[in-house]
Amino acid sequence: MTSTHRAVLIGGVLLSLLSAGASSMPSSGRSTKAGKVIFDESCATCHETDSMVRKVGPGLKGYFSTHRPRPTDQGVRQLIEKGAGTMPPFPNFDSHQMQELIDYLRTL
Repeated sequence: MTSTHRAVLIGGVLLSLLSAGASSMPSSGRSTKAGKVIFDESCATCHETDSMVRKVGPGLKGYFSTHRPRPTDQGVRQLIEKGAGTMPPFPNFDSHQMQELIDYLRTL
């Protein structure tokens, strides 16, 4: 799977979170650092982290704090794994990598 495909998938996952409920906070600073590495390699091509401006996919700044209902980890996971809209699926992250990525996204 290419980094472009992963980035597009993550955008789709994040879009599906708009309809999800509340979820947990990041588990650790180490997890969010690892998640940033995953994001930079797989998602940054299509998504901004410092704004809500659309690149190929939506900008993700404040995504977890501004959308109502609040996105859930499970909703984000499904969006990333299955894709949505123009974002292809990214089914190859293991559960630990997926949680690291979600923990990072929560910090934006």
